[in-house]
Amino acid sequence: MITDGLINRWELVDDAIDSVGADDATIYNAPPFVDGALSCDGVNQYLAIPIPGLYLNTTVSLTFWLYWISGDIPTRNNTSSGGTIPVYSSAGKLRMRAQGLDSVLGQSVDLYKNRWVNFVLKSNGSVAKLYADASPALSVTAGSGSVISPMYFGKAGAASTYSTIKCRDVRRYSRELTDDEIADIAAGVG
Repeated sequence: MITDGLINRWELVDDAIDSVGADDATIYNAPPFVDGALSCDGVNQYLAIPIPGLYLNTTVSLTFWLYWISGDIPTRNNTSSGGTIPVYSSAGKLRMRAQGLDSVLGQSVDLYKNRWVNFVLKSNGSVAKLYADASPALSVTAGSGSVISPMYFGKAGAASTYSTIKCRDVRRYSRELTDDEIADIAAGVG
């Protein structure tokens, strides 16, 4: 596992404990752990991960595995407008939002649903980039606004809309991961 700059890791195999730092996540409405992942039902179950210091106008990386079944916003920080959304669907296309600034429309969101995908959101302080299974998917100039903790998985931020997802192995790094490291994580060796 890549440990250089690793600040937090929530494995989500059978609990929501931060195995590296001291920022344990909170599980709401008892989503079960199934086959080594947290499984949210799209009705009211979700995960809230504290992300102190995840500002995309700094150097940072967030990586997670997501099995996206339904819903338009499977993960979002604690906002109801603007904010940061690592992945979402708009007009059937993949998008990301970095502190209120939206990417252009990407490929069909169907390419990323109903299978495990490793997503990496990284920023060099100026540009935020989203990778899907180690391939660059989207980029956007990083905004200067704050990212309001926590980051929700299965819930669209402060809004009461939910997505049916499974998630596992969420990590936060204090640096930009390299393309080789992103490939290693997607391959399950990093």
